[in-house]
Amino acid sequence: MAVILPIKRFKKGLGVISTEKCRDKRYRWIYLDDRVAIPIKEECKDKLVRYRDKIGLSIMEIPDIPPRKKRVASVYELEKKYNVVLPKSFNDVGDIILINEVPDSDDEYLHLVGEIFKNEYGARAVFVKENEISGELRIAKWKLISGFGEPKTIFRENNLFLVVDFSKAFFNPRLGQERLRVYKKARVTDLVIDLFTGVGPFAILLAKKTRKVVGFDINCDAIALANLNAEINDVKEKVDFICDDARNAPRLVNERFDRVIMNYPEKSVEFIDVATKLIKRKGEVHLYLFIRGRDKKQVIFTAKERIEQVLQDLKIEFNFDLIKVLGETAPRKYLVVADVVVTNEEQK
Repeated sequence: MAVILPIKRFKKGLGVISTEKCRDKRYRWIYLDDRVAIPIKEECKDKLVRYRDKIGLSIMEIPDIPPRKKRVASVYELEKKYNVVLPKSFNDVGDIILINEVPDSDDEYLHLVGEIFKNEYGARAVFVKENEISGELRIAKWKLISGFGEPKTIFRENNLFLVVDFSKAFFNPRLGQERLRVYKKARVTDLVIDLFTGVGPFAILLAKKTRKVVGFDINCDAIALANLNAEINDVKEKVDFICDDARNAPRLVNERFDRVIMNYPEKSVEFIDVATKLIKRKGEVHLYLFIRGRDKKQVIFTAKERIEQVLQDLKIEFNFDLIKVLGETAPRKYLVVADVVVTNEEQK
């Protein structure tokens, strides 16, 4: 038994179900074509009917809701259990699993892997990446190998509910703690601009704390999702999403910002000049970039050198407040974050 809600009413509906102590926590909610099915206790059916018109819910039997797993075995334990080599690089996001690389592309093998991951992790669907993320829109192609539906889901991160469609927009689910770090660093008086906002995870979280946030993305599907996420999380009035090339931001916005987010690791360094045009006389840039190297020490040195060179050429005064490696995304390819405090004399 489950309550079916329009995606825009998900947060409100979940609150009602929880308040009424009706949620069946043995099962996870699942995404169904821009609606969400939230499992409820059988005895609560009549109790929740009165909310039908108020929040647009309906109640029905859903046969394919997966159980929530309190403990999931490690991949190595699953390999022993099923006597098969399993993918090691994957993301468990909401009610779906996204596998980044597989050791074999045979259909029979992929189906077996999909069934193992779906059943062991309690997922609605399992997808495998068919091509690498590429182009300005940073979109990968995903193949369904088990379960049903699209690579679209809603999940919780940092007390936000975020809708993501991986077939239309880029999103890195592994940066939740990094987004929280930036949130903690921001001040309530800050004006923030997020130059590559995607579905809005940085922007929406920061809008909960700061004065105002502007988000740019060249992908209009991503911006549509960002606007939806802002509405779901009740920050619509504090964030402004714009579908355009980030290079056009200085002429499209009339404000200068205390904080600039640049989460475009492939090309963020190429946009440092844009950030300096948007920053107040003194502000902070959170810059994410990919660096190749033999170890973390060399990677940090290279990242620092690359950023320094651009800012020195622009004759911008700066200092590093932080620079660190967030993780290895491929053999000898690292994701680095640099918090750079910029003093921009032109903005006096």
